[in-house]
Amino acid sequence: MKPKILIVDDYVEHANNLNEILLAHDYNSEPVFSAEEALEKVAQKKYHLILLDNKLPGMDGLEFVRVLRDNNNNTPVIMYSAFGDSHLGSEAAKLGVHDFIPKGDDLGQLYDVIETAIQKHEILSRQKFDVQYFRQKYNFVGVSKAIQELLSKAVDMAKTDARILISGETGVGKNLLAEIIHKEGNRSEKPFVWLDCTTIPETLLESELFGYERGAFTGADKKHMGRLSYADKGTLLIDQIDDMSPQMQAKFLRFIETGEFEPLGGNVKQKIDLRIISTALNDLKQKIKENTFREDLYYRIAQVELNIPPLRERKEDIIYLAQHFARNYSIKYKKPLIEFSQEALNLMVNYDWPGNVRQLQFLTERLIIFKKYGSIVEKDLDVLRTDETIPAAAGEIKSLKKAKIDFEKEYILRALIMNEWNVNQTAKMLAIDRTNLYKKIQFHQISLDKQDFHKK
Repeated sequence: MKPKILIVDDYVEHANNLNEILLAHDYNSEPVFSAEEALEKVAQKKYHLILLDNKLPGMDGLEFVRVLRDNNNNTPVIMYSAFGDSHLGSEAAKLGVHDFIPKGDDLGQLYDVIETAIQKHEILSRQKFDVQYFRQKYNFVGVSKAIQELLSKAVDMAKTDARILISGETGVGKNLLAEIIHKEGNRSEKPFVWLDCTTIPETLLESELFGYERGAFTGADKKHMGRLSYADKGTLLIDQIDDMSPQMQAKFLRFIETGEFEPLGGNVKQKIDLRIISTALNDLKQKIKENTFREDLYYRIAQVELNIPPLRERKEDIIYLAQHFARNYSIKYKKPLIEFSQEALNLMVNYDWPGNVRQLQFLTERLIIFKKYGSIVEKDLDVLRTDETIPAAAGEIKSLKKAKIDFEKEYILRALIMNEWNVNQTAKMLAIDRTNLYKKIQFHQISLDKQDFHKK
């Protein structure tokens, strides 16, 4: 598509000559002869660039740019003038004018400036769109180059049926990225089914995946569909496949190779069509060396591998995430907008966040819940100095898992206390369903008897 350029110049002969030259060089340009006429044009159609003479009758060039920006129009502007004026160039720069050049005959320089302005604006617009789009639609927040490149690749792969392995430390957002891939792909209207290998006992994992027929084992009094059947035509997410036992790895590999499976107790093969996304917390290549993960399965599930970098390697995302969570939780808990002081933000940027985005999210929510007024200051973040919440060694996965469990237990306990041990109200506060909250209470062995708590 030819770039559309609007020429704004009251000197009719100069405007027409410049227009003819740009048309001859494959630009889609048109001239207007006043700022007022230019404002009418930009209200009607979108331009890639505006070439603007500052000396105009009525509204001059600088005033035109002010009105343009006040109307949230970010079309790049190149301003020129026959009169050299450093103050004019400085004022233009403050308004976001891409470049200020003298009126002259150096068309080669003008072409370079035009191309640079158009390309820069396209890149910035695309980045801004990506940030807003993924934040608003999926609550996936990231402004760093690493995250933008990751999202770009993920969306490209979403249009294919390639099996994808998403790797990364705990709390970086692997499951959310898997959901984005599903919803941005060709199967978005079909089911997105999740199987977490860490929460289902190994003895039940096979029946959950493949399903079973009535009478397959003691207690199987009716037929049960497995996750594979539910995911037919859609996407199956195998979360933390690195926790899958070698026996289950072999059975899952057989399904991937044939596209067929038999429910437990059945003797008729079923064939389904789905895409598979897997996540892994640990390095699968290292597990292959340790003979705890099958190499042939790895190559089947990792036709494309996406790695989400830890938060400590993309520090530019920390402030953006913290402010995003603070806004959301201020609204959720019906509080005036609670913000971070600059000193608090500096401390957060310099912290390693071994629990990554999830740790930052949980901490921000807890701060908002207990903050009555004012900003979150450095003193509120003493937990980051003492590392009470999560140990500093991000590589110590077992310690990190335990710390995550301890953190969640404390988080639920505090919420129960705030709601005077009312499970329904606590579930609403935490935005989870009551059944799920009861499961977490049982898992963490939290007594709902207030007297038990006070005895401790």
